[in-house]
Amino acid sequence: TSTVFSFTPGDSHWQSQKSMPVAAGNLTASVVDGSIFVAGVESKVLCFNPGENGGSWSVAANTGVGECCGMTVFRGSLYIYGGYDNGKGSTAVFCLDLETKSLNRVGDMAKG
Repeated sequence: TSTVFSFTPGDSHWQSQKSMPVAAGNLTASVVDGSIFVAGVESKVLCFNPGENGGSWSVAANTGVGECCGMTVFRGSLYIYGGYDNGKGSTAVFCLDLETKSLNRVGDMAKG
């Protein structure tokens, strides 16, 4: 799916937001400074910035990481790991520095 909604807890209200530029499943997401980063979308990390008129989407990085990857935030950087690349499980770990928008492979997860 590409549908996005925001939820306001105080009044239990759902509001439609701008859809993702592509429909996808098996995604992962993390929040940094109010922006939502989504990985596992056509080998990209997308960034959603909530705001007026339903917010906006942009490409934060081209990753080469396929679907079903994991993602977490540590010390202001996003770490993207695992997933499937061309149908094979990946052990790669990438770090996306949000200030410089640079993506670097920083290691591999152990297999087993």
